[in-house]
Amino acid sequence: MANWATNPNPTAPRMALLFTAFSPCFRPASTARFVSLRSVSRRQQSNDLAEPPDISRKMRVSLLHMGDDTTTLDIADWRLEPISGADRDVVEVIRLPPEQEEFAGSLDEVFGRLNESDAVGLEQGFAVVEPSGEIVGFFVLREGLRRPPWAPPGTVSLHSFRVRPGLQGKGVGRRCIALLEEWFSRERPVQPQLMLAVNARNAPAIVAYQKIGFIDTGDRHEEGHGPQFIFAKPMG
Repeated sequence: MANWATNPNPTAPRMALLFTAFSPCFRPASTARFVSLRSVSRRQQSNDLAEPPDISRKMRVSLLHMGDDTTTLDIADWRLEPISGADRDVVEVIRLPPEQEEFAGSLDEVFGRLNESDAVGLEQGFAVVEPSGEIVGFFVLREGLRRPPWAPPGTVSLHSFRVRPGLQGKGVGRRCIALLEEWFSRERPVQPQLMLAVNARNAPAIVAYQKIGFIDTGDRHEEGHGPQFIFAKPMG
């Protein structure tokens, strides 16, 4: 069984993402880190937002590959923070309107899954944190026995990808994918592939995923909310 803490299989196909290990930066963070994130979460809820980041800071630039196009993004001090089933309050600020929550899944559902005993090592949540410390996005990765039926063995799937209302359409999603590409290129020097399912009725999400380089595989899957388009994106 694959595990988030084991070494990757060197014989894996180049176009399959074997997310079988995390670097130390993706291991469970300290209590102090979660206290810090929760403080930010409470500050956001009270609209007492942090000051804009210093634009003089050294830039970290990533090339985000979107199909035939390439976009340069400044991701200075943006980061991904691992989120466990006990850290729901950290992402409470990312409440979606009902028409989006239907497709992304409720936080009750998402954290219910993360708290299941067989999720350990196979299903991991991440917060997207921008330079001032605000939590602006959230998503879940699954692998191994936790992967959905539409994801081939040895691949990783993306779920419940959400961006804070008010920041949607402002590059947060692109920076999130750029962070994933940067990490994969550093830790997995292969050409991996990330997969997701998007509801056929969710036209805004379909357009958004296509803009950041996801490709419709042509596969379809039926779920409770209707037919799903299966998208994939090379991450190398």
